[in-house]
Amino acid sequence: MHQICSSMFMNNEWLKLFQMPYELQYQFDRPITDIRQYGASFYLNLKSLCILANTTIQEYQNQFYDQQLISSDLMNRIEFEFKFNKTIDKLRRTISVDVIRMLEVTRGIMHGNQYVSAYFTNWQYQIRSDYRMPLYPIPSRPVLHGVDCSCAQSSQCFENAFFTDWYTDEIFFVPGMLIG
Repeated sequence: MHQICSSMFMNNEWLKLFQMPYELQYQFDRPITDIRQYGASFYLNLKSLCILANTTIQEYQNQFYDQQLISSDLMNRIEFEFKFNKTIDKLRRTISVDVIRMLEVTRGIMHGNQYVSAYFTNWQYQIRSDYRMPLYPIPSRPVLHGVDCSCAQSSQCFENAFFTDWYTDEIFFVPGMLIG
């Protein structure tokens, strides 16, 4: 199990820190890169990835246990350990490649179908207040992250997440946490 999967970031007490009372949610104008808007969702997704990773590892372990190490010659201990370690290394690489490929396919599907994230970090709707028809096509526009990265053109368009101090407007970046 990965360290993060057994850390305090996976428990409900941590997730509650991101919850704001419903009546206050729309009183603060926060940029989309402020992690307080989507922190609980981020950590719930991370928790799901931990479950997925553990399930995947368990499946590969079961496959490994089903294999047999057969040799026509009797192996000495060094040769046996070498073959065993080689098999384990191959298994680790295979798991990593499979999980990364699965995540890339998911991201590609999300980008290709232009799904709008729940927190509008990739696309935003442009609802005009002067339009009165009952059936109104709602135009959307891609979010720009940075100077030249449009979520319409790249599924790898993101920027660093941060907290903004509401009293001083000071920005605190969260290393390794990206949105887009």
